[in-house]
Amino acid sequence: MATIKNLSNEVIYIILQQEDISFKDVLNFGLTCRQFLNVIHNNTLWQIKLYKRWPNMKRIYDKLKIQKKCINFKDDVKASITCRNKLRSHLSLMSERFFQKDNFSESDLEYFDALFCPNMGAHSMNYYFLKDEMMHLITMSPLLPDCNLTHKYYSKILLQYLQQRHTKDVWQEFISYPKEQQLLEKAATIVAQWYQPQKHIFYFDIEASLDNIAQLVLKRLKKVYCDHPIFSTSAKQFSFWKNNNVNDNQWSKEEEKQIINMLQTVLFDELGFSGALASDLLYKLEDILIDCVLENKVGDAVSLAIIFQSIARRLGVRCDLVAFPTHFFLSWKPKSITEKSEDEEYFYIDILHGGAIVGRNDCPKTRGRRCPIKNFNKHNEISPTEVGHYLYILLNLKISSKNID
Repeated sequence: MATIKNLSNEVIYIILQQEDISFKDVLNFGLTCRQFLNVIHNNTLWQIKLYKRWPNMKRIYDKLKIQKKCINFKDDVKASITCRNKLRSHLSLMSERFFQKDNFSESDLEYFDALFCPNMGAHSMNYYFLKDEMMHLITMSPLLPDCNLTHKYYSKILLQYLQQRHTKDVWQEFISYPKEQQLLEKAATIVAQWYQPQKHIFYFDIEASLDNIAQLVLKRLKKVYCDHPIFSTSAKQFSFWKNNNVNDNQWSKEEEKQIINMLQTVLFDELGFSGALASDLLYKLEDILIDCVLENKVGDAVSLAIIFQSIARRLGVRCDLVAFPTHFFLSWKPKSITEKSEDEEYFYIDILHGGAIVGRNDCPKTRGRRCPIKNFNKHNEISPTEVGHYLYILLNLKISSKNID
């Protein structure tokens, strides 16, 4: 008589992958005999089980696999279950511990660090396990029988602490990078992650969006300027521009202008990006956060400038973010035909007006005086760390104003 032992391993894997079969069922199955113990050591089996149980984790693991990191999914399932159980234990104790508190300080919650900080012995994936579990608890319908409203309430508090504590570490790592690797879009992404704890915001998604626009610019450029030297550029060089700030001019003035003009056309005309008016005092948070701007295609001057600069850099064009009393511009200095610094002139890309290129004689007057653009015929760019601090202050003001209203 045929038994389950007569089935091939492939068929057994299919059976064990079913959602009705729990992790515990798989482990118990492996304890029945040596043959099945070997079967359940299959890494792909545990990968599929993990993805089915916690689908949001798939994208995180996909990124780790791209980085060629070795992953033992069986061990990670065990770590995830342990971590999530500890979280629920913490949540159950919080009501008694903080019953009389409406506001929580950082010192109130720092005991939680041991559960997700790798330097305190936590599993390297615990931050992601915890965030995934708390988002699940927060979004669970209160009508479900297993919804715990106390857990839901304290999950919102702990999730914000978890996100900001983690993001602080990410920011410290970012500012330790060499200046060449401190990218504007990376700084903007970290700020977006700080202010949106209940969203999964991944830098590789922001990267992919900017890459796609850069590829669209190249596609349109080829139709109009098929002889442009950018089409002889190696993949290695494109990769360098993507991951490093551009310090030198890569093209002639005319060649760079062709790229900038095509970027203007694609970004503002074809894709429909537009700026929130500077006179509009009711900026929404979504107009400032880079992930929202890429999705909604409406942003303030800084966020649009970051997107424009990041795409231009991917195409070998250096633009620097500069601030004036009432406006932000991107500065662009074409390659000079002479080596004399006095012959060099900067142009400015007005990001809120369709990316129009203006010279020092084109800018309108400001507050009754000639715009100081004529005094900026030199690089005086805002660094990515300064941009991060600016966005942090601006968002705090918006949130404070919203709370007052």
